[in-house]
Order: sequence, then C-alpha cells, then structure tokens
Amino acid sequence: MGETTWGNIQWGSSFFALQESVKVAGIAFPNEEPTYSSHRKNWGTSAELQIPALEHLEIMGAARAEKYSGFGSVLTGKLGLKYALAEQSYLRANVGTGYEAPTLSQMTAAPTWRSTGTTQNGQVLRSYAAGNPDLQPEKSLQWNLGLHTQPSPNWAVGADYWRIEVRDTFGTPNMTQIDADPRLKATQYTVNPDGSVRYDLLAMNLGQLEKSGFDYYVHNRRATDWGRWLMGIEGTYNLRSRRSNYPGDPLVSDLGLYQAAFESVTPRNKIRLTSGLESSDWAFNAQVIFMSGNLEPIPQYSLVDAQGLPVGNQYTHQVKDTWTLDVSGWYALSKSFKWRWAITNLTKKTPPERYMSLGATIISSLPRTDTRYNDYYGRTFRMVAEWKLW
Repeated sequence: MGETTWGNIQWGSSFFALQESVKVAGIAFPNEEPTYSSHRKNWGTSAELQIPALEHLEIMGAARAEKYSGFGSVLTGKLGLKYALAEQSYLRANVGTGYEAPTLSQMTAAPTWRSTGTTQNGQVLRSYAAGNPDLQPEKSLQWNLGLHTQPSPNWAVGADYWRIEVRDTFGTPNMTQIDADPRLKATQYTVNPDGSVRYDLLAMNLGQLEKSGFDYYVHNRRATDWGRWLMGIEGTYNLRSRRSNYPGDPLVSDLGLYQAAFESVTPRNKIRLTSGLESSDWAFNAQVIFMSGNLEPIPQYSLVDAQGLPVGNQYTHQVKDTWTLDVSGWYALSKSFKWRWAITNLTKKTPPERYMSLGATIISSLPRTDTRYNDYYGRTFRMVAEWKLW
C-alpha cells in the first residue's frame, strides 16, 4: 500500500462470519439427560500492517475486532518487531492479547452422562457433565523474544523465550477435586435416597494460568550423492507452568508434578530429533520424540500400611521418561502419482504407568497408562496414494 526508504509497506485484511449450532440427545439415561440445541453467531474483521521503519527494523501490528451473540464486542491485537543483525540473522519480539469464548456445550445448563462407577462403600456412582450459562470468556496476554541465525547455507539455529498468562480459564472440576474442596462438594455432589452418589461436573472459570519456557531448534542440510540429507533437533524447555484450582486460590505448579486437582502435568522437556534423506523420486524420514517424566503422589486410598489403613499421599511415584520412533517417506512412480507411507511408534513403546489413574476416592475403570505421552495403538502403519490430475 506504499513504501518507505527501506522497503514496501504491506497491508492485509479479512472479514468473516460464523454460525455455530449444537444438538445433543440423551442416550445413556434419557430421563436424566434432556435433549437440547443451541446456536450462536459471531462476525468481525481483522487487519495486519507491516512497515520497514529503519534500515534493519521492521514493525508489525495486527488487530481483530469481532462481535459474539451473547458476549458483545471484542478487540484483540498484536505488536511485533524484527531487527536484522546481519543478512541471515535477526531478533524478533511480539506481544499480543487473546480471547476465547466458551463452546456452546460449555454454556448450556443441561447434564450429560459421563461415567458410572462404584464408591469405596460399593454404592453406585454416576457423574454428569453440565454447562454453565454464566461462564465468561478466557482472556490472555502473551509475548516472546527470539533469535534466528543462519551462519552458513547448511545451518539454521534459533531460540525463543515465551510467556503466556490467561485469566478466567475454562475448566471442569473432577470428582477428586470436588471431594477435596467443600466449596465444590456443596454444589456438585449429591447422595441420593437409595445411597447412590451423583457428581455434577460443572464448567467453571477456575482462575489464572501462567506458562513460560524456551523453544529452540538446530537444523542442518547438506547434499550427498544419494540426495539431500536433513538433520535437526527441536525442543521445548518449560520454565513455569502453574494455575489456580478455584477462583481466587493461589497458583499451583504442575511442572514435572502431576496435579490430581486438575488432572494436569507439564513435562520439563519435550525434544524431537529428526533425520532424513530426500531425492527427486523418493524420501525417507525418521523422528525420535522424547518427553521427560514426572512425579505424582500415590492416591491416598491406593496404598495401605501393615494394619490395612490408608497412608495418605505421603509417598510419590516417578513416572518414567518416554520416547517413540516414527518413520515415514514417499516414492514417486510418475510426475502425477506418488505413494506416501508412515509407521508411527515403530518400536511399539507403551505409555508410561501412572498410579493416579487408579483414582483417589472411587474405584476407577481408567487404564494405568498416560496417553498424553503416546497412545494405545502401538505400531501403526499408514499408506496414502496421491494422484494429481493436473
């Protein structure tokens, strides 16, 4: 849209309109799960401006204005800069605000069956998820500062420090948290006349969330007689991860420590090692994905002493580090036909064992492994045929 002494001024914009709808029919317990439907519209516009402000400095600004039916108008924005240190090296920094409206299901005050189990006393236990029409949107502030450099055509190195703060986080207290908090138990726990127990897990704004860490990468590529060889390492080193369990409560860390109150854990390290070889007709790639382990308190009803009495949560369990190996590639039979394939979790690693899945106050049917690390499929093979018509 114009130019300065140091380059072109660039402008981009968009307009959007969305309509959402959801319809839920009670199936498991029709008499207790009402059928309901809900609708929402939102529309708005966004714009981004990039200005070469100095010989080595570029400034970027973006804004998004939208209107939600039920929430009113919202304005978020982002401001960033990029400063060139050399021809292939630069500093980058960004600060911005975010906004996320709750889903329609989170806002609809209707119970939906979630699970059935048994209490420690052998009574039937049922839990239901319920929306909350008073739920407020999440609002966030995030910023990052990073460095990228390419010292030679074959090497690229970069690192970013990032931080995010969220207010009015969405969450649904679980049964363990309800049992431990009298404020929640007074409104979300019921003992029926027949002795059975009911939990109504209500969507809530639980308070604040803070996370920070470093993202980094090192990439190398070089030509060989077979093709182009690619190698790299990418990772995240988390410095802080904490949140509140209830509005107004202090922030609690889940960094390297499983928090039963909100069923969350953040590993200290996530690392991905990649290597591959590419030619004009075929390619082969491999990835090793690593996640560091963590501590967790052993559920207070799952461990007893010599007299058979629960020992509480005075002992901890070390969840092991884990890694998986994925391989993939492709082969071109012609210019228009290509086979792609991938094998996920080639070594058939199982997720690490987590004792908290045994449950603290109920007999749980949950498995004892953590699928946030990897899934139960084991070794999985996938093949895709790609055919270009023109």
